[in-house]
Amino acid sequence: MQRSANIVAIHVKYYGKEKAFWMPATPNRTLGKSGVVVFEADLGAAGWLVSNDTWKARKSDAWQHGAPDAGGEIAESIPGEIFDARRFPHGWRDADFDDGGWGNVQVVRAMHTGTYRSQPPTNPYGPMYPRPIAQLDGECHSPNTIRVEHLQSRIDEAIEDPVTRVEQSMSLPVQGTPHAANVPLEFDIPADGIVRLTIDMGRIVFGCIAFEVKAQAGTVLDVSYLEEPYRAGSGFGRMRAGTRYIARGEHDHVTLFDAIGFRYGIVLIHGAPGRVTLRHFEVQEYLYPWQDRATFTCSDPELNRIFEAGLRTVQLCSADAFIDCPTREQRAWVGDGIVHQMVHLATNSDWRLAWRYLTLSDSPRADGILPMTVVSLMELTGAYTLPD
Repeated sequence: MQRSANIVAIHVKYYGKEKAFWMPATPNRTLGKSGVVVFEADLGAAGWLVSNDTWKARKSDAWQHGAPDAGGEIAESIPGEIFDARRFPHGWRDADFDDGGWGNVQVVRAMHTGTYRSQPPTNPYGPMYPRPIAQLDGECHSPNTIRVEHLQSRIDEAIEDPVTRVEQSMSLPVQGTPHAANVPLEFDIPADGIVRLTIDMGRIVFGCIAFEVKAQAGTVLDVSYLEEPYRAGSGFGRMRAGTRYIARGEHDHVTLFDAIGFRYGIVLIHGAPGRVTLRHFEVQEYLYPWQDRATFTCSDPELNRIFEAGLRTVQLCSADAFIDCPTREQRAWVGDGIVHQMVHLATNSDWRLAWRYLTLSDSPRADGILPMTVVSLMELTGAYTLPD
């Protein structure tokens, strides 16, 4: 039997502030005030592998979430990822990665009345139960078409929000004739210009976006995600989700952390003149799986399409909870969940997500009133309740 080196490498993401789909635990004296990770694995005869003060760690400054000039929309939207790959080490998950410059982890121990137990379960965290629902999964989707446009202009870098940058670019004149393409795709970024790509996935997809580019260090990709073609002007319900990626100049392949739903991705590529190659772009869907799904067919083709559209719509709104939409909020509204459950129970033989949603909804305030949306900043603040 050949032995080889193994490594446990963990990327810990902590939002810090409550979001549309996440709320922090109520902290005690030491735990719950910031992000922590606990790792425990029973290796059998080899003993236990646990997280302790011998582990190495580095707090990364490569990520930001949201943008200050996006205003109140941030609370309504999913956290936008702004990722500067120049600040993030390549190969950090490899067994031969040199972590000599990393420090040791800071052990946060329980310190409160009654117990000093630092292993789960300990206040404010409950026991670590087995996962009650299936693992999220789905198909991998590539773009249906990509539209390439050249803009003779510069980005106002004072605008920090990638979605606002994309919106402002929509009024800029296009140089030359736009053309359709697909990956792999090559083009040149002039010193005073922008290339805008409109990626059409062919249908709304929901999952983790992965792409690979070859570009000069400092090349910026600002992305806005839409469920329908862009229309100028604002209004309730407009999708506002975006990301930014800044290239390190080598090994520029990334999988975004948060799942996002969209059909159209509008990408502005700028910041460093030179040749850019978009080598790869795909979405690995992240949906609750359907088992023994119900079927419907009749002599009316339109009714058949309506059935498939309804089923696909609920699938797109079924992650680790029933959500209102895959792009704008991903918020677990209880009223929306009732509609989703009716389709889910009628078409999916795996009912565990429906049971789980009842558990999430059974989260009363101190006065017994139930929240209108669960596991979010709205439940945390008690802002909306079912009687509303």
